[in-house]
Amino acid sequence: MAKQKKAIIKAEKKELVIPGKTQLNLHNPEHVMAFGKVLKSFIEKNGLSVEIQRTKFASADAWKFAAMNFGLTAIPKSPIKITGDSFYVIYKKISFKKNGEWQEMVKAVDTTELMEQVNIEKEDKKFVKFKAVKEIKYVCECDIVSMATGQKIGFGSMVCSNRELSKVSFDEYAIMSMAQTRSISKAVRNLLGFVMKEAGFEMTPAEEVNTEDTTYSEINESSAEKDFEQVKLELQRITEAKALLDYACGLTEYTDKKNKFAIAFRAAVDERGLKIMNGNMDKWKNYKISYNGRKNTTNKD
Repeated sequence: MAKQKKAIIKAEKKELVIPGKTQLNLHNPEHVMAFGKVLKSFIEKNGLSVEIQRTKFASADAWKFAAMNFGLTAIPKSPIKITGDSFYVIYKKISFKKNGEWQEMVKAVDTTELMEQVNIEKEDKKFVKFKAVKEIKYVCECDIVSMATGQKIGFGSMVCSNRELSKVSFDEYAIMSMAQTRSISKAVRNLLGFVMKEAGFEMTPAEEVNTEDTTYSEINESSAEKDFEQVKLELQRITEAKALLDYACGLTEYTDKKNKFAIAFRAAVDERGLKIMNGNMDKWKNYKISYNGRKNTTNKD
């Protein structure tokens, strides 16, 4: 009789860690560990994840599946449109290696509200075009509710905008839909992040990750390899430009030597060097140049 009771107890304990045969409990480590294996299999079998730099991120459907197995459901609210300003999208030629061969494509690489930055980018040989775009932005909230009691036990909120590089070409309905999808993933992640980690995936939902470079994952590495000599030359020029800048700020007299410096400085500074110059504008503001041959003065703190 005692042996039969022990057998029943063992069977009950074993049944608790088999998902589907009893209600899973987030407070039970055995349930979480056992379900992690089931969740991993489900995600891989149905292709519900993306891999970015050898790291796997689960999609919204994977998060919803996890929630339902713990008796939870995500209920998103209606997305709300947020008024946004206009901005510029900058497009450049990108070189990348695919199937062992070098290829080129025109791609959105940056967004800005400043026309000055657009003008600087125009000096880049890889610059193709820029386009003025009206920002489309939505925010959405989502509640996590217990299916057994109807009680709200979790919450999440996310936004989506066409200012994101991977979304610059999206229509308004797609931006609105993505905001809602992200809110679902976020709300579930706030409760079940550790469950997804147990399954071998990151706790950040795939919809929150910038997947812009997933298709052309070799771009950065290949471009660096191809342009290595050019990068070294640019760094050398920037170093020279900075040295010349420091030298100019130290001059106390306006001489022919100053004219030679101006010519050398213009020749040495490319668009990257200009950024260094802009970073030292405080020095230039304190350096007063007299164009009538008199001595210059330097403001000192």
